[in-house]
Amino acid sequence: MRICSLASAQALLASMCVAFSGAILAEVPADVITVGNGGVAANCTTDTIQAAINIAQQRAGASRIWVSRDTGDPNSTNDDYYVASSALDINDPNDLEIVGGFDNCNDVTPAGFTDISGSGNERDPVFRIRTNAKVQLAHLGVSLGDADLNEGSGIDYAGKGELRLLSMLIRNNAETSQTIGGGIRFVGGPQAQLTIIDSEIRENKATFGGGLAFLGQGTLTVHSTRIQSNIAVRSGGGLFLSGAPIIAKLEHAVSIRDNRAVSEDGGGLYSAGTVLVEWNGADARMWANEAGDAGGGFYMEQLGSVADLSPRGPLVNGEYASVFYANTAKRGGALAAMSSAIYLSSRDGNSAQILSFNEATEQGGALFLGAEGTVGLLDTSLFDNSAPRGAAIYGEGANLYINTNHRNPNAAKCANSSLHCSDFAGNIASLGRVIEIEGRNGPSVLSALIDKARFFQNQGQQLISLENNSHFRLADSIVDANLTSSYLINISNPAAADILNNTIVNNQIGETAVIHATEIVGEDLIAANIFAQPGKRSLSNPQAILSTRVYENLSNDSVMVAINWTNLIGEPIFQSGKALYELHPGSPGVDYTTRRAERRDFHSRPYVDLPNVVNGAGGYGDVGAKEIQEASSLFRNGFED
Repeated sequence: MRICSLASAQALLASMCVAFSGAILAEVPADVITVGNGGVAANCTTDTIQAAINIAQQRAGASRIWVSRDTGDPNSTNDDYYVASSALDINDPNDLEIVGGFDNCNDVTPAGFTDISGSGNERDPVFRIRTNAKVQLAHLGVSLGDADLNEGSGIDYAGKGELRLLSMLIRNNAETSQTIGGGIRFVGGPQAQLTIIDSEIRENKATFGGGLAFLGQGTLTVHSTRIQSNIAVRSGGGLFLSGAPIIAKLEHAVSIRDNRAVSEDGGGLYSAGTVLVEWNGADARMWANEAGDAGGGFYMEQLGSVADLSPRGPLVNGEYASVFYANTAKRGGALAAMSSAIYLSSRDGNSAQILSFNEATEQGGALFLGAEGTVGLLDTSLFDNSAPRGAAIYGEGANLYINTNHRNPNAAKCANSSLHCSDFAGNIASLGRVIEIEGRNGPSVLSALIDKARFFQNQGQQLISLENNSHFRLADSIVDANLTSSYLINISNPAAADILNNTIVNNQIGETAVIHATEIVGEDLIAANIFAQPGKRSLSNPQAILSTRVYENLSNDSVMVAINWTNLIGEPIFQSGKALYELHPGSPGVDYTTRRAERRDFHSRPYVDLPNVVNGAGGYGDVGAKEIQEASSLFRNGFED
């Protein structure tokens, strides 16, 4: 028979369960050390946990300790807690397991917790673990630790072994001075492992790493765990990762919410050093975290660090909710990448990755990219984020890739028919732009490459602004119903700019033109776009652009013909009853452009040369973001009967 510490995940944790032989477990095995208030008289080996640890350390081989809830003050009616008069020290060179939650020393089935309080010690953690063996703690509550400068308050671990925490409750542990790790401090050597499953880490406090600090080297794995309402006086409200190398794996049902980094960075999670963070589980939450400076939800710094994030949010009213929701910071409400790389993608292709209702008081409502930082968004949507500048994304000397150049080329893709794989909608910049990239001064060139995205009902001075030695590309995208007080798109001093096969329609633009560009160079290309903006010029400064690089656009701006004869003047005709902004076969611009086999449209569909349409200047693809795949059988020579 097996007594599992995780009833909700038995298949996953079968290898972690306490195993016994026989059909029915009738009594406590003889080799188990039991702890209870009654001591030997109550069938308990000892009445203190430290005495049980000492017995285990004198044995050869692995040991098991079972701790009953009957461990409290015999004169008290509350027997559900154990008061540690000093830190519980584990130095056993052999594997050790401590399991709580037993009713008494005759019970064989743990349930709930044995709560261990550090209120009886002073300036000590509740558990101090120094070993290279495997230590497993299960069904224990760890609270009221108050370690001093060099230790964590709840559990303090240093070693090269493995620490497993199963069905644990780690709460209300707090610093007394400059501590790192309010709930847990784990200092790992090579190959060290910390695994946390079906547990809760909440309401802990430290200077760094209110809930958990993982330092040094090793692998952190978190599964079915809530990290909630922890406070860091400086950085890492929920989690603080610092070392080289560290691998952090956040798996199924990880919730990081309502944590705070009061004065600095990483309200939910802070990462510094050479760190790889992987988050690919379902039922994930990064909600309502707060940072005093950067990264309300997630903060990562240092060149060489990478976050590969593809979690999926909880199912709410039949739809998957946002994972990165309602986080706040001065810079980067949801995420901040500082000289590091953060990649987001859909978990399974059935729903987009979503960042929504995040807020920055200065820059980057959803995302902030520091110098040398990189963010790659694949099938990721940003809804209703806000900031004075960069309501959706703000970057300073950073690279931005949307649906291109992702770290994982095999990541799940949204269905081709979906309109919502990469939507930027409802983001509001009160002073500046919705997407704002400052660029770099110097010989290096940053990239801001955007493919197959929709920008809808955003508000700001401008929708997109790129400055200073940037390579900008906007391709196969839809830009509609946005409100700007200035130009829609601003390109200032770029190294190169490519604006290709976009559908730009029905925006309210405060200035006289859709695109404002300065110091255009010969490599720039503006081709095969639809500009349906009556009363607005397509380009503010057409004389600065080489005529051979602006061609085959469909626009209601007559100046475009003067730039290049292949530009069409007129209004697009969109099909009714079809997908949004798909051209009617009789519309100007169908089978008109020279872009051919390499093109994939907004829905990742290839170009099609319709058999009943007279080809235009190029005779291949359609202008705009969408390529007609087939014409109605009733269509003949541009008309339908």
